[in-house]
Amino acid sequence: MNRTARRPSASLAPALVLAALGALGGVRDAAAARPGEVSFSPSVVRLDNPRTPGATRPQATFTLDLVAYDAQGAPIVPSADNPLVVEVSGPRRGVVTPGEARLESGSSATFSYDGSFFATPITIAAWIDEPGGARKALGRTVVLPGNPPDCAYGSGRHTLRVSCEQGGSEEECGLAAIRRGLKVKAAVGHGADARDEMQPFGVDTGSIGTVVPVDRLGPDAIGPGAPGRVYYDSSGRIFSGSHYLASVAFETEDGRVVRTPRMLVLGIDSASCVPGHPACRASDDPGLHYLGVGFARGAADAHAFVSPADNAFLRLADDGDGTISPGYVLTGRAITIGVPPADGWSMAPLAPSTTAAGDWSPARACWSFPELPEPNRFCGNFLLDVGLAEMFLDLPRAERPPGSEEMRPCGERSCAYVPDGTAMQVAVGSPDAPAMAYDFRLQREARGPEPTWAMWIDRPQAFVNVGRRPLFRFHYLFDATCGNVGFRRVG
Repeated sequence: MNRTARRPSASLAPALVLAALGALGGVRDAAAARPGEVSFSPSVVRLDNPRTPGATRPQATFTLDLVAYDAQGAPIVPSADNPLVVEVSGPRRGVVTPGEARLESGSSATFSYDGSFFATPITIAAWIDEPGGARKALGRTVVLPGNPPDCAYGSGRHTLRVSCEQGGSEEECGLAAIRRGLKVKAAVGHGADARDEMQPFGVDTGSIGTVVPVDRLGPDAIGPGAPGRVYYDSSGRIFSGSHYLASVAFETEDGRVVRTPRMLVLGIDSASCVPGHPACRASDDPGLHYLGVGFARGAADAHAFVSPADNAFLRLADDGDGTISPGYVLTGRAITIGVPPADGWSMAPLAPSTTAAGDWSPARACWSFPELPEPNRFCGNFLLDVGLAEMFLDLPRAERPPGSEEMRPCGERSCAYVPDGTAMQVAVGSPDAPAMAYDFRLQREARGPEPTWAMWIDRPQAFVNVGRRPLFRFHYLFDATCGNVGFRRVG
């Protein structure tokens, strides 16, 4: 639902075997830990992994130094009565052991790596009671392959049915979901009773992180931790509350309940507007149920949700047997968790992120106005944002072609829009062989992949957020395992 992508600000150093990246490439150093957090040093670990499935490297160990801080920023000393709990979850059980450690003194935890193949992040979470027990210090980090692994996929899948609140045939429900927004049933922090606690959650590829009203968190949630908030710049809404560690459960199309390991989520108890935002309407309703499942959403900072460790759809692959490869397919009718066979898909490769460990950089795209004076074609970062039905175009005003903008009221001010009737083209991936390309003429009553409107944003770097309406014509794949976005024409 965030209309723009935050731009990379730093680059990663070369991988260090069994060592940290520290405060490099936007990964925050332990020294920068904040109240209510557990810091990790090294902040990210990269292991000397084999590049191919079935191969092995020498077994090894690595040590993490963990320090928990209370709400005033003072270190919390673990004890037998109040241990610091450390939990490992990842693509296959036994790659890193022990699966759980309890520090009753000191600050170091040592883990063994079995030398086997792994291609995707392993998550380590930690928590401890703050003095008095009212809050907990929480933290998480990732263990990454130090050697770029060969691309390999598991065969497992989970299919989640998209909610059909209006009723009708399967096709009618799918079309309605694309118009109004995709939702799936989920529950946060619930164990055996998760099925009875399922609620509709909006799906958003324009953000990362699970957001839920605090009174909908189940008894298995660990927290509250440090205060936190999320801001959606498309709506101007700020949702505030506290962080928790909790599993996210989903009901699959065949009636099973599947769940993530414990992951960082935000339990919210208030909502507000950014002053002056043209789209925001004041509300005290903190009833947002949201699943941010995107990528390339910024650099690590405080408890900002930017890591794949905070993406519930990707964490469903942490089932312990390695059969599900992190990634998903979005359509109006269903969401498939796990990377499918490549047949029929056109792929656009992604580069590793330079700002968030284990993530990917944005896809690239070009958009043009073929009937307007040249230069009328622009290329930059791309986002298919299923949290929006509209399009946002970032480009300095001086570079826009004549006839490509008109001013309209938006809130208490005027904003620049592409005029109705303007012909446009969008192409994602290589300009010579795009993975997805479509053209349209803007109209208020959109009928296909075109947005309901397109707004200009005066920013220096070219960027296009096409919203979710391309799903009328294409299915969308995010391959978080090997780094691709893919498109397949509907029908």
